Amino acid sequence: MKIRKFILFVVFIILGSQVFAFFSQGSDVGGVGGASCVQPKFKKMYPENLSVVTPQSEISFVVSKSANPKTIVVTAKKKPIELVVKESSDGYIVSGKLPDSLSGTYARVEVKGSTVAGCPGNVGWMLKIDSIAATGGSSEATEAE
Repeated sequence: MKIRKFILFVVFIILGSQVFAFFSQGSDVGGVGGASCVQPKFKKMYPENLSVVTPQSEISFVVSKSANPKTIVVTAKKKPIELVVKESSDGYIVSGKLPDSLSGTYARVEVKGSTVAGCPGNVGWMLKIDSIAATGGSSEATEAE
């Protein structure tokens, strides 16, 4: 009798895990039979990661057509950046300027947004914000010669 109960227990465990795997298939959020959540794609970040820039330098990136442009929020070192969003064939071109108050520091540019369906996405990159950007040489030294 104990062997019979053990076999039934094992069968229920195996079947239970198969049923769970079937219903969670195709859903990133674990919902029963739900559609998967496709995050917005962020690309063509400018300036590139770890670039040296000056305060109020322009930043830009492209976000996929699936994004809801009204949900896009950009911060640099947790300070909000005012944005200009333009529709293009690639999706949306988003641009803005770094805050004037950021100087002599590193700042993470953080982008958050979601799709029309409400699927969230984010991306970020680091910039070195210097009062004088690296230009390959000093204009003062050239004038002195």
